[in-house]
Amino acid sequence: MSASVAIIIPAYKPDFLRQTLDSISRQSSRDFHVYVADDCSPHDLKSIVSGFEGLIPLSYHRFEANMGGSDLVGHWHRSIALSHEEPYLWLFSDDDIMEPECVESFMKIPKDLRDNNLVHFDLAVLDSASGIISPRPAYPTRLSAEEYLKAKLEGRLVSYVVEFIMPRKLFNHTGGFENFDLAWGSDFMTWVKMASASPDGIVGINNPGSRVIWRQSGVNISPDSSYPVTLRKLNSLIRNAAFLQSFMHRHPDRFPLSQGDFRWLRFPLGEIFRKRAILSRRDVRDLCRTYSRTVGFRLRAHAVSVLTLTAKFLSRK
Repeated sequence: MSASVAIIIPAYKPDFLRQTLDSISRQSSRDFHVYVADDCSPHDLKSIVSGFEGLIPLSYHRFEANMGGSDLVGHWHRSIALSHEEPYLWLFSDDDIMEPECVESFMKIPKDLRDNNLVHFDLAVLDSASGIISPRPAYPTRLSAEEYLKAKLEGRLVSYVVEFIMPRKLFNHTGGFENFDLAWGSDFMTWVKMASASPDGIVGINNPGSRVIWRQSGVNISPDSSYPVTLRKLNSLIRNAAFLQSFMHRHPDRFPLSQGDFRWLRFPLGEIFRKRAILSRRDVRDLCRTYSRTVGFRLRAHAVSVLTLTAKFLSRK
């Protein structure tokens, strides 16, 4: 009998891969198949994976060329292509953890809901340095695309790529993940797109023992605040805003009050101001011009440029 859920792990880092696979091996339901997609890692991931052969349904594939360093979303897509005909896709990571009843709770969702909608697990964050696990705000059992977007932009909800399961047919229908540099915002923009294409939006799983534990550590990209990474993230955020604007214009039925509304698209400009200490004057001007050219709101972008450069100047006195 074929599995229902394809758990796909685009793998590169060895640090926590064993813990990730161990959490999968503890699932109360075995209705899944794990695909480990080795992104030509310099580390011996195969020896870690081989320790779980016979314990869980498992396939390992090593790609001959690294893609994640230049096109992370491209690597996600080729990793997903390794899976077979499982009707549900779960893109997991090589350092996060799933609680033991995740797959079982997902399979208990009525079939018509899980076949047609994006599904979300509640989230907690593990601080690798302290070992403390901190819960994040629970999602409602139903959340529209517009409600999700608004809550995310207002900071009331967090989300990462790992706590969503998508029907394969929804993945294919919507064209998969949106591609941005460093995959920064790729999951967020994709969930907005998929939630919009789901009749019930996002279906939330709030059962005990069914959380995803996202690991905050020094080996993931999220906390990296170095200059080159910050600049790449800011450019991706501007592209995120341009995507959102275009998407809302194409779907006025889903976003009837927000078409072209600056409140939905201002986040990159706020980030430019917040990251001003690490940016050069030229960076600030170039980023604001890029925003003006690709998103619009020329006067607002110019005002942020002036305000940011003034704040940088005053901070030096």
